[in-house]
Amino acid sequence: MRDILVLPPFCLELMWHGNEVWRIDLGWVGQRGREDDQRESPRAREAERMLSACICGSAPGAEELPLAWHRLGDFAGKVLRTLYDRVAPGEWISYSGLAHMCGVPGGARAVGRVMRENPWPLLIPCHRVLRRDGNIGGFSSGVAMKRYLLAREGVLSEEW
Repeated sequence: MRDILVLPPFCLELMWHGNEVWRIDLGWVGQRGREDDQRESPRAREAERMLSACICGSAPGAEELPLAWHRLGDFAGKVLRTLYDRVAPGEWISYSGLAHMCGVPGGARAVGRVMRENPWPLLIPCHRVLRRDGNIGGFSSGVAMKRYLLAREGVLSEEW
């Protein structure tokens, strides 16, 4: 099943595996030629409510929406859970800092790979992970999206 939720300025495509969210693709409205919602899953309204809260900055717990955590390896699961639990809105952490928190000093590149493959952007806020020098680094939905999300949280100025 697949849902497309248009929550301006975002268009989110949710792929479901049974009753769990397998993946969320994050893009801008109109970016992929999709302007209309498409709802196939019975949990589309619940997902919309939670993702709308994330966009407005009052994010509910990621545990409220059933995520397919079983699809991740142990390391990726630990990194994403640590990020979710320990880096709040308006904060950021470096790739190396997150690696250190996960007990893998020197694992910045491995953490970067996990961020690049994060299946649930917005819910698991990989946009809050920056390079150690404060430069933005990359983002699976594009650097402009990462800048926008960080600016909304007050981490970056809009013009940065």
